[in-house]
Amino acid sequence: MNKKIFDSLVNNSFLFFSETLKRLLDKDPYGSGKIDNNLLTLSCAELQISLDLAVRATLMKLHGIKSVLVSSHKNLPECELEKLYSENKLKVEEFDSQKNFLKSGDKCRLTKAEYKEID
Repeated sequence: MNKKIFDSLVNNSFLFFSETLKRLLDKDPYGSGKIDNNLLTLSCAELQISLDLAVRATLMKLHGIKSVLVSSHKNLPECELEKLYSENKLKVEEFDSQKNFLKSGDKCRLTKAEYKEID
């Protein structure tokens, strides 16, 4: 199950990222910098979603699925987690909590400058 969820997080992160870039490049193929504000707003949101999914995937890879789950789900048996996942009811921690978990120690290979970019 962990691999299925991890693969889904990675695939969805790349999907949001690549589709955003494709749409931006299609709207400004010559690099003029003249892109509609609505498209820029949507693109920023999609990039944030992509980053959120990538952070969750990184935490899962480094520390297992329970590192991304809300407290009430952390102690559930794997069969129950799989059931919640298949029902789309598996709950994960907020992005800021996960980002701060990564920042709280040597849990990832990001530099201080890279964390600042995420903030």
